[in-house]
Amino acid sequence: DKIESLVTFPIDHLDMTKYVLSHISDPQQQQLNSGQAFSETQGADNLSTSYRLYAVANHYGTLTGGHYTANVFNGHLDEWNNFDDTR
Repeated sequence: DKIESLVTFPIDHLDMTKYVLSHISDPQQQQLNSGQAFSETQGADNLSTSYRLYAVANHYGTLTGGHYTANVFNGHLDEWNNFDDTR
């Protein structure tokens, strides 16, 4: 059965510190992560673990079929846009 529970979370400053590994052993991954913006909360490796929501994918229907839409934030225009291929 499809889970239909409402999930709430902050749009700004989603703190993921307790879900991030304290040490990343892959040097290439460390280099990729070091360029992260919006650094307010720092993990053990001084990497940002605070995130800003910029998109939401929505599914309407059942596990065997349905329809997807998306809401995406446009930072240049400072507005949310809705994408729905049935319109």
